[in-house]
Amino acid sequence: MVLFTRMETNLRLNVVDAGARYGIHPSLDEIKHIASFHLFEIDGTEAQRLTEKYKQFENIDVYHLGLGSGNSLRKVNIRRHPGLSGFLDTNEAVFEDTDYMKDEIAVTGVSEVGCVTLDDFLAEDMHFIKLDTEGTELEILKGAARHLQGGALGVRSEVQIGRFYKGQGFFSEINALLLGYGFELLNLDYDGRGVMRSRFTLPGRYGFIAGFDAIWCKRKSLLLGGAVPGEIRDNVIRMALFYMLNNATDCALDILLSAVDTLGLSFGQYADDPVFLHLMAQVGMLFYRLERMPYFKKGELDETFARIFNREPVSPFMRE
Repeated sequence: MVLFTRMETNLRLNVVDAGARYGIHPSLDEIKHIASFHLFEIDGTEAQRLTEKYKQFENIDVYHLGLGSGNSLRKVNIRRHPGLSGFLDTNEAVFEDTDYMKDEIAVTGVSEVGCVTLDDFLAEDMHFIKLDTEGTELEILKGAARHLQGGALGVRSEVQIGRFYKGQGFFSEINALLLGYGFELLNLDYDGRGVMRSRFTLPGRYGFIAGFDAIWCKRKSLLLGGAVPGEIRDNVIRMALFYMLNNATDCALDILLSAVDTLGLSFGQYADDPVFLHLMAQVGMLFYRLERMPYFKKGELDETFARIFNREPVSPFMRE
């Protein structure tokens, strides 16, 4: 049985997941039925497993390829912990000094895989880009200039703080590059639990930071300042959904209300679009939770929902 049939809708949503070991990233999993996914994995065995895992999804393509800043054949270091496998050699002294996964980084084998640039390989606009490639995230972004300048709206990338890999990109470099393309840092997916140095700690915040996921998005002014109303509407919906997926509900509602109240846009043409309906359900769930907060009133939330979506809340998670 096919779970998803690729179809033309009012709104296309294209996602890149580079370093796709274990499957689509948890932050994106809820949209695997409504977006077109392009999964890149440099481990041939894992790429085959992912192909089998998603074979019933016509909207999910898996490539046994690497991404980078150029097209080439590259060596892959297969490590004891398969999630640490990658192109770059390690700075073993750093792992030894920090006592961080020093056994797991041991190379157990070497293979080769083709490496392409995102710009050369995918012609259609990629709206969301997720990267987790053990130090080569900056390389990948350098090979995606056309996408970053064009249709890309959100980037989620693992970033390194320590000098764990030779030739790796650092958070500061990735941030500078994305700022140059009109992105801004949205948030950091870090909960305060670092690499523990001893067991003498309370739960919560401890250790030192080795790395974390960072999330960037195109600046609101760039999205709302376009010349074509249809493109603005499309991108507002996509951007609002990216915000919702990355714990920025305030930003999602801000851009939706700006589109409606400031630009006078409406979303009636998307009434049956799967991406739009998913966004509407997510806002409905948010308002269901906010209604139980002492500083929100039912009437305000209902009026806001109706202003954006031109209908009363209908999410199954909403009040009866």
